[in-house]
Amino acid sequence: MRKIFTLCALGFAAALSLSAQDVLSDPQLLSGNSHSFIIVRDGHLWGTGDGTRGMLGTGDASSSSKFIQIGTDKWKSVVAASFHSMGLQQDSTLWSWGWNLYGQLAIASSFPNAEVYSPTKTSDAKWIKVSSRATACLGIKADSTLWGWGDCVDGILGVGDDPNRDPEGYGVFDPQQVGTAKWIDCSPGYYTSAGVQKDGSLWAWGDNTRNYVDSTKNYKYTSPIQIGNDKDWVAVQTGVSSYAALKSDGSLWTFGHNDEGQLGRQIDESKYRNTDPVPAKVIDHVAQFSVGDKHVLVIKDDGTLWGWGYNFHGELGNGKSDEGANENTPVQLGNAKWKLIEAGSYHSMGVQDDGSVWVWGNNRDSQLGLGDEDNRYAPVQLASASSSVNAIQTAAKVKVWPSVASDVINISSALGLGSVSIYAANGACVATKSVSGNATTLNVSILPAGAYIVVVDGANNHVAKRFIKK
Repeated sequence: MRKIFTLCALGFAAALSLSAQDVLSDPQLLSGNSHSFIIVRDGHLWGTGDGTRGMLGTGDASSSSKFIQIGTDKWKSVVAASFHSMGLQQDSTLWSWGWNLYGQLAIASSFPNAEVYSPTKTSDAKWIKVSSRATACLGIKADSTLWGWGDCVDGILGVGDDPNRDPEGYGVFDPQQVGTAKWIDCSPGYYTSAGVQKDGSLWAWGDNTRNYVDSTKNYKYTSPIQIGNDKDWVAVQTGVSSYAALKSDGSLWTFGHNDEGQLGRQIDESKYRNTDPVPAKVIDHVAQFSVGDKHVLVIKDDGTLWGWGYNFHGELGNGKSDEGANENTPVQLGNAKWKLIEAGSYHSMGVQDDGSVWVWGNNRDSQLGLGDEDNRYAPVQLASASSSVNAIQTAAKVKVWPSVASDVINISSALGLGSVSIYAANGACVATKSVSGNATTLNVSILPAGAYIVVVDGANNHVAKRFIKK
C-alpha cells in the first residue's frame, strides 16, 4: 500500500537557497497552485513560483523560479490557494498569508486588498484541517465542527443566507460555523463546496445553476444538502465545479461538471448541461487521490499512477498536450511506483517509491521549480535522492492485521517499527505512536468507519499499509 500524506505547511519569511540535492527527497507533502510547496521529512517548507500577493511567504512580494526554503518553523499542514496560503502549526493553530481581498486570511483586523507577506496567526483555536482552492475557505476544528470564511459568493461557504460580511461586502473575515453537524472532510472549489460528515454521509452546497449537485432545482444552495443516501464515504475533493469522493472500500466516485473529461467516465452530454449530479464509480483500489482544477490523479494500492481529465498543459504527464490531449477515462501513467501525488491547479507533482520528487504540467509561474517557465509534458525529476536517504522497504516486511478491524490493529516488523502513524483517506493524521520494539497495537475503536493507512517510519522501514475500520 502507498503512503497517504500528512498536510504540512509554511513557516516564517527568510528564504534560504537550495544547497543539497537530497534535501527535497522523500517529502511528506506536496501542494500546488500558481505557487507550489514541498514539506520535507523534517517538517520544513520549501516553495517556488508566484509570490506577487505575498502567498509564497518570503516576507515580501517576491517570486522564485526554484524551490527555496521558507523559514525554519515546522508545520502540520499547508494549502496553496489561488492568491493566498494557509497552514496549521504544530499546535494546530491556523496561520495565513497572501491576499486578503475576500477575508480568506481569516484576519478580522485586516481590510480588503491587504497583502500579508509572512504567516500570521489567526486565533488560538485548534484545527484538524483547512482547505481552499481559490478565495473561499473551509476548515474543521478540533471538535469536528465545520467553519467557513473568505469569498461567500453563491453560497459556497454554506453559512446560510445572511453571512456576516465585512462592511464593503467582500466576504466573511471571521470564520463562521456551518450548521451543527460533525465533519471528517471538507473541500471548497470555485463555485461549489463539498464535505463528509462523521456518519459517512456526503454533502455539497453552492452554485447549482448548472445542476452540479442537484438536477431537480436550478439555484444556489447556501447550506449543505446531502448527496444520495450512502454512508460509506471517507473523503472528498472539489475541482472548479466537479467532485471526486472516496468510499471506504477504496472506490473513487465522481459527479458534477464534465467539460474536460474530469469525471473520468462517459455521461449524456445533452443532459444537465454536460453535468451529472449523481455520483458514479470510476476506479477501484484507490490508495490516494488528488483533484486539480480539471484533472484527477490516483495512486492505486499497487503503487501505479492513473489519471484523467484536462491535459492541455501536460497535467497528466503522459507526453500529450494542447487540444485533443484530454483523457476522458482513467489511463495508467507510466510504470513507475508512486507513494505521494498532488494535482495542482494545472500542474502536478509526485513522489516515487525511492523518495525522488517529480513535477510536470503548467509552469507559467515557475511553479514546477525548475528555474524556467517552460511547461513539461512528462514527469521531470526535481532532485535526486542521495545515499543518505534510507531506501524504501518492501511492504512485505511490515505486517498489519486484521485488514478489517473494529477495535484494535496489530503492527509488526522484524526490522523494527520506529514511528507508527494512522492517516485518514483525506491525508489527516489521526494517531501517532513511537515504538522501540518490533511489534505494537493501536486502538482504533474511536475512529469513524472508513479506509485508513498505517505508515511505519523507522531506521530500516518506510512503508504504508491500508486497513478498513468498520
